[in-house]
Amino acid sequence: MSRIQTGGTPFGNPKRMRGTDTAWSLAYAAGYLLLAFSPCSLAQADDLRASKQLLNQYCGECHGDGADEGEFELKFLQGDLAEPANFDAWKLVHDRINTGVMPPPDAEQPTAEEVETVLAPLADALAAAQKTQQAELGRVTARRLNAIEFETTLSDLLQTPLDIADLLPADAKAEGFSTVGSALNISSVQMEAYLQAIDSAIDQAVQFTEKPETQKFRLSLLNSNGYMQVYRAEHPTLPVVDGMILYATESMSAHNALWGQYVVPRTGKYRIKVSAYKVNSKEPIALTMRVGGNGHKESLRVKHRLLEHLEIASDRPEVHEWEGELLRGHFLHLYPSELPVKRFPKNQKYEQVTWDGPGVCVQWLEIEGPITESWPPQGQEVLFGGVTTEPITGASNPDPNVQLHSPPIIPADPITLPDDWPKGGNKWERLAGQLDEDAKFVAQDYSRRRGKVVREILEGKRKGTEPLPDYQMAPYHLPIGSPLPSYGGEPIYKDAQHPGDLVRTMALAPKNPKADAERLVRRILPLAFRRAVTKSEADRYVAFVHDWLDEGVRFESAMRTGYKAIFTSPQFLFHQSTLSADESTGDFALAERLAYFLWCSTPDRELLRLAQSGELAKPEVLRQQTERMISDKRSGRFIEDFLGQWLDLYEIEFTTPDLALFPEYDPVLHWSMLSESHAFFQHLLNNNLPARNLIDSDFITINRRLAEHYGISGVTGMQPSVVKVPRDSMRGGVMTQAAVLKVTANGTNTSPVVRGTWVLERILGTPSPPPPPGVPAVEPDIRGAVTLREQLEKHRSDSACASCHAKIDPPGIALESFDPVGRFRTNYRILNPELAGLKKYDRRIRYDKGLPVDPSYRLPSGQEFADVRELKRIYTANEREIARMMVDRLLVYSTGATTTFADRSAIEEIVARTEVEQFGVRSIIHAVVQSELFRSR
Repeated sequence: MSRIQTGGTPFGNPKRMRGTDTAWSLAYAAGYLLLAFSPCSLAQADDLRASKQLLNQYCGECHGDGADEGEFELKFLQGDLAEPANFDAWKLVHDRINTGVMPPPDAEQPTAEEVETVLAPLADALAAAQKTQQAELGRVTARRLNAIEFETTLSDLLQTPLDIADLLPADAKAEGFSTVGSALNISSVQMEAYLQAIDSAIDQAVQFTEKPETQKFRLSLLNSNGYMQVYRAEHPTLPVVDGMILYATESMSAHNALWGQYVVPRTGKYRIKVSAYKVNSKEPIALTMRVGGNGHKESLRVKHRLLEHLEIASDRPEVHEWEGELLRGHFLHLYPSELPVKRFPKNQKYEQVTWDGPGVCVQWLEIEGPITESWPPQGQEVLFGGVTTEPITGASNPDPNVQLHSPPIIPADPITLPDDWPKGGNKWERLAGQLDEDAKFVAQDYSRRRGKVVREILEGKRKGTEPLPDYQMAPYHLPIGSPLPSYGGEPIYKDAQHPGDLVRTMALAPKNPKADAERLVRRILPLAFRRAVTKSEADRYVAFVHDWLDEGVRFESAMRTGYKAIFTSPQFLFHQSTLSADESTGDFALAERLAYFLWCSTPDRELLRLAQSGELAKPEVLRQQTERMISDKRSGRFIEDFLGQWLDLYEIEFTTPDLALFPEYDPVLHWSMLSESHAFFQHLLNNNLPARNLIDSDFITINRRLAEHYGISGVTGMQPSVVKVPRDSMRGGVMTQAAVLKVTANGTNTSPVVRGTWVLERILGTPSPPPPPGVPAVEPDIRGAVTLREQLEKHRSDSACASCHAKIDPPGIALESFDPVGRFRTNYRILNPELAGLKKYDRRIRYDKGLPVDPSYRLPSGQEFADVRELKRIYTANEREIARMMVDRLLVYSTGATTTFADRSAIEEIVARTEVEQFGVRSIIHAVVQSELFRSR
């Protein structure tokens, strides 16, 4: 068997190619042209004969009989392009000749006309062979919904925000995308996960209870057990007359900044208002609001989730508002996340502690909900709408916040009221006796005796604590921010508890179960299958549910089984645009592909209506719908998902920066990084700006926190805004965005190889082959004695590595000007070993200045650049290439198939169509949608 057929590349090992391979690629093409493997090539026989003399001139000496320069001989060539290995070989040959890689620069060069005589017939034959295959099998492999699409599809179908993607196995990727059909396999494990996820989706969508009452509570940390008693002596807070001043971030908050007196009673929509102001700070401070569990180690019974970073910019009280979905059992957490990690000194005297550092005073937090616009919930109406229900005797859901309907009455420690209140128990006072092994028994006795008094207070058997006076009114007239005059004995609420699973108080009681089942099944099928459904199709699912009912299965269980059958059917799980052709589904397939492209979800009723009428395929209608969908808020899913996959932004939490080296990194900066990338692409899309801005732009989209990180002044607010940058700025484009710079680093150091490879694959669309076997990776010197650039110079001396590193290293070295958290640098940072053991709340700088960064280098073409600014200008000189890369990435993402040789002419047509609009990003999306590649299977 020939070397070509035994694996690897068609010419053996390309890393071993020598400069003397004067016309290796032409030799390869010679064999191709002399082998008639298609009608197209036979028709061109006369042209091929005319090229014999040219091919012998360039190829015979190195690749004739017995000559195997580069481990290649002409006699081993194979011409059957139906074989994937042969096709890939010829495609690579074409590309190497076309890009000028071969013949090598130091070899004799053929003229342009001579090269064309080889490339033209080769390109025609390659395209023809692949189009023949696509006509038979289709361009796209059958493509199932990935985990995100499965979640968003069911969320939109059930009109309920679901959280089920994590229940599914991780999706495989091809060319960085989890939307490519060939990578999305299906297995028994996958099917079991689908069944579990569908059960969870139905549970989240239905409630079968009475309509919940909308409640509104205004909470204060002055009534919080955690702040006012449990952690008061050690937590970096100060109770003041109008609220609580918070001086430290959550990492130093022993009870996780918890508002423990309140728990979200029901899943639904809530509105939260926070009144706060900053103290001892000229700069704004971010106040982070999130939800999660309660206690020292937060329970994962409810999912932790960031709600918002509020910017506290005024030293006078301002009210901030948030609205969104919360889950039953969520607890609220609020903390100033940008402040340094600090701890109060131990409060041995158990007295009020003051702090002169910056902080945020939270006066109050008001929460209102659940806000129900309709009842039953929309998901319940989709799944069981119109089915009669009846109450379940004795079933109820007690209000977990019942204590908040009355003023707090439990007194905080220490206190002497009532008279039998036990003494001691304060962790900063000595208990009776010595603090030895017996002390715990004294503490247990104190807890028991205190608990008895508290229970009697709660049961109304004795009087509790009087409400705190309004110290801002007469006779006190204390200004806001004044320390609370009292200490101990203040009225507090006990901590709330997770309410447990919601108890059903209503049960389905259909009067005609089979009729209700048929109606529900026939109603949901067209929405689930994303197309019109024939009567015979629907009959099968109706009969399936009826069979379960005939077996005596309860109505809800039978319907759940039917829904599982529908949601695990190929018609739901797979994109119909990638299944076998059916003329009746043509426009529906187009509606589906458009919806999953721009919304990552199922088509809405308007798209389905236009598909049903046959109007959608009309170019003007398709353009109108594309515009409508881009302008819809659901297009934010496309931006997040496309960038998450294309730019690897989904991997931003894969590593955590070393805070000893990069103490500026915090949750607000992390969030701001992603916000920049999303807002940047949104700005390009909204304003149809040229695709060249992806490489280099004269603006960036940053908020106040990221502006500080970039060293840019004058930016305010937590939401990103468009900021012009000077021509000599290092910023602009996606390569120098902090999020990208973080995902291409490992949290401690950077690698030009990793970043350079990323730029070739994601930005330039010219991925490099994997390294040869046995070649070790280049690891940075953690001591900082030798730069990675110096190590690379040695690495490139290996001829097996030199050719690829000539392409990889230039962008990677240029990006060495940025550290793992996206900060511009002129020197590396190295850890000072003498300070490595400091505790986390010791704020001394632990790093020293390391070796200088040299970002200058040269491209394989010989062009030199001084830094990333000059490199980006070189890249943006060819706007058509940038547009072609963007078209290619969007086609892979939207159609679910990697682009092929046969697609190249269509891609060029798409690019050409957008040139008149300067390759605007919005224009590119429109051109992709209108293209034959998008509209075909």
